[in-house]
Amino acid sequence: MLFSKRFFQLLAVLLFVAAQFSCSKNETEAPDINNYFKPQAAFSYSMKQVGNVMRVDFVNTTLYKDLYVYKWEFGDNNTATTMNASHDYVIPLTKPEAYNVVLTATDTISNTFNRVSQVVTINPVDPR
Repeated sequence: MLFSKRFFQLLAVLLFVAAQFSCSKNETEAPDINNYFKPQAAFSYSMKQVGNVMRVDFVNTTLYKDLYVYKWEFGDNNTATTMNASHDYVIPLTKPEAYNVVLTATDTISNTFNRVSQVVTINPVDPR
């Protein structure tokens, strides 16, 4: 069963209200509702050679990923704003090339975001 974004917003409000009545005597502030669904960006990737490029398929593994908007930065001045992404890197001729790939997940309601990065290394192909 898939839940809508509205369901999670209502759940967050209910949790916030419940937290108001469950504070111990030592707590002076109510918890911040924006922390309940703060994004925790995560991704994995796989590669396959297609002609003279290496196609890298990025899979967004962010928890509750349907709640957020995304920006991918591929480390070569190219970007995408899809949930999952594919990107082609030119295969280097002599030495490996490393690209720092960054995924930013943003909750547009609470205006919170989280970034995660991984280095993707594209190796030359053995000409044999």
